[in-house]
Amino acid sequence: KGYEAESFRGTRAQWLENEGRFPELVQFLAEWVERNPESETAYSQHLSALVRTGAEEKAFALMREWIGDAATNAAWGGGGRA
Repeated sequence: KGYEAESFRGTRAQWLENEGRFPELVQFLAEWVERNPESETAYSQHLSALVRTGAEEKAFALMREWIGDAATNAAWGGGGRA
């Protein structure tokens, strides 16, 4: 079930990108990232979509946040994002 959902979301994201619907893509990927998927696909696509829509500062802020989250999780022995 998890694989199929990830695959469907990936296909949907690719379709939005192919159509050049970047604002919608950003929103879709933000919602996907909110689900905290194990795959790094949503995260990398989200950053890419932000850059393509001119939201580089938002992309850099998210990278800093995610790196901080990963470092905190590692320090406490927890798992982190892929």
